Amino acid sequence: MSHTGDTGIATKEDTPCRTREIYEEYVALCESSETDALGQRSLHNHLSDLRMLGILSVHENRSGSRGNYYNYELDVPFSSAIEAMSDVLRLNTEIDTIRDIASMNHVV
Repeated sequence: MSHTGDTGIATKEDTPCRTREIYEEYVALCESSETDALGQRSLHNHLSDLRMLGILSVHENRSGSRGNYYNYELDVPFSSAIEAMSDVLRLNTEIDTIRDIASMNHVV
């Protein structure tokens, strides 16, 4: 399941989600805002930092035949996360799109 080109996995209730899916969404958001994207390993490090801060929870899946992977999920209300993003980032159009998608999918 790939969401490349869409904005915000959590806005569509497709959580928990894998690192790869988060990275695809992140790259699409960077392209939309004409911002250079970090590499996938750097994003993974940021996700680990958010987990340690209590913003994300992570579940490691070791049963897959393709190796280990992680599923991430917000541990804070979606509205709090989006407000924090809007305070820090200059992505007004993208954040409005995320809010609209969340509203359509009844994500609070």
